Amino acid sequence: MMVAAGSHTRLLAQIALPRQAVRAGMTRSGIGALGLALDVAAVANIGSVSLFGDLRDDWKKIVAELDVSNSDVWRSFFDGVSPNWNGEAKALMERFVRHTTDKIYPMAKDIAAKMSSMMQSQRKEIFEYDVSVALLYLTSGPIFLTLMAASATPAGQFALASFTLAFIAALGNLLKQFADVIAAYESGLNGVEMAVNTMNSMVFTGGDPEKGGRDLKMYRTVTDPAQVDSGFWDPAGAK
Repeated sequence: MMVAAGSHTRLLAQIALPRQAVRAGMTRSGIGALGLALDVAAVANIGSVSLFGDLRDDWKKIVAELDVSNSDVWRSFFDGVSPNWNGEAKALMERFVRHTTDKIYPMAKDIAAKMSSMMQSQRKEIFEYDVSVALLYLTSGPIFLTLMAASATPAGQFALASFTLAFIAALGNLLKQFADVIAAYESGLNGVEMAVNTMNSMVFTGGDPEKGGRDLKMYRTVTDPAQVDSGFWDPAGAK
């Protein structure tokens, strides 16, 4: 059985009839109250594979954009400024490029790369969960129908109750696996959040984006045309 990206609504439609049989069988067994509750939770957790695929691709694009942006900063300085200018302003800009942007860009890229990897991992886990739940219902539905037809006898009722217990155990196991996936996902997000906080502390005042950017010591005189030939900005080759 294959589940294409974005097809979780189609999958829900595919298991609708088998699910009805499963729910009817658990009710008929007389011991299916827990199973009915697990049924609601299991089906509610069926998710969109395409959502995580799209998020993965979005973060991959951010990684690429950061690479280009970092390269642009380097090229702007080492192609445009470094060969043509001397003086204190050039030294300030070089320190900025080497010690500030060279720290911030790798951190931002690492965060984006981790998020992309996490989205890919979640996409895989959701896909596997969706398929497992669907297969459980598709295979169990016909069995419940057969057992309900035979449940008028004590042996048939016993068989129905036994299968209901087995189904509840299988469903509970799937839900536990899903909970483990969510716990691992939250742990990964916590690690990313700490990395973001570290990066914010380098970029924003008090590490708070709402307080604006830090003073990166790029004085206004760096962009003041009046400073040309003053010793602050000196054209390369000037005597």
